[in-house]
Amino acid sequence: MFNKIKSKLSYEKYTPLVYDINLRNAYLSSSVCGGTLKGKRVLISGATGGIGLALAERYASEGSILYLIGRNKEKLEDTSKAVNEIYNHSEIHQLCFDLMNSSTAEENINHVFDNSGIDIFISNAGVFFKNDQQRVFRSYSQEEFQQSWSLNVQANCHICGHVAERMKEKGIHGKIVIISSICAQQQKFQYTPYGMSKAVLLEYSNLLQEMYPDLDIITVLPGAVATKMGNYKMGDNVSAEGNQLNHVILPEEIASISAFFSSEISSYLNGLGGGNNCLCKPDFLSEYKQSILFDFYEGGICYAA
Repeated sequence: MFNKIKSKLSYEKYTPLVYDINLRNAYLSSSVCGGTLKGKRVLISGATGGIGLALAERYASEGSILYLIGRNKEKLEDTSKAVNEIYNHSEIHQLCFDLMNSSTAEENINHVFDNSGIDIFISNAGVFFKNDQQRVFRSYSQEEFQQSWSLNVQANCHICGHVAERMKEKGIHGKIVIISSICAQQQKFQYTPYGMSKAVLLEYSNLLQEMYPDLDIITVLPGAVATKMGNYKMGDNVSAEGNQLNHVILPEEIASISAFFSSEISSYLNGLGGGNNCLCKPDFLSEYKQSILFDFYEGGICYAA
């Protein structure tokens, strides 16, 4: 009787994908650009946690020289120590300052360029509040709105522009990777301060490319990411709809993508090299069943569904 009833029921096998150290290491175990980033000088903002930490680990594994930006000296030291212990990577420089202090930011960036230079800049710093997740604009306090706009827009645009100008001055054909968000293009988030700020970053990247045609400006627009800011922690199940390929984006995935597109290998792809390149993985994945499918569109815009 039980088997008869069972045969008439539909069910789906649920396979969890646990975000643990083994999964993280799987994304960091091999080069994504054939070693072409070895010795490259890489500046990363927001480098002490989440996507920034994954970026530091990825570029360290590629043999790059790291310049890590953070506001908290203790967190910067912990990040540097952790990366050094895992990858035996001693070429890590710490830059402790607040991006929202424009004069201090310029002073620190100038010091790096005057003493060495930067080949790749990853603009990753940002803030995402609970009200952004709930998409409740009227509940936003003036202080939260100002903080979101000051860091996500003003500070990021200022430092990207300053780095681009210093690259031009030194004759460096550099690459600037701007971590934006798919919220810039999703209507349900476009009226939140976070969505507005990320839309500005997306448009600013186009302007920056026009102003500095000898640089490569790459914009990454991820969906939901398995970080503390996204309300995820180690040990959580990040799969969706019982499909391990259909999962919340891992910070290590974003780091790998950023490393690939900031390497010389990406120049062989259509649309890359001297053009703005946008890459995103939507978090409305139920419409897309192939999470590793890449489609290249006109203008160098790449969507990873």
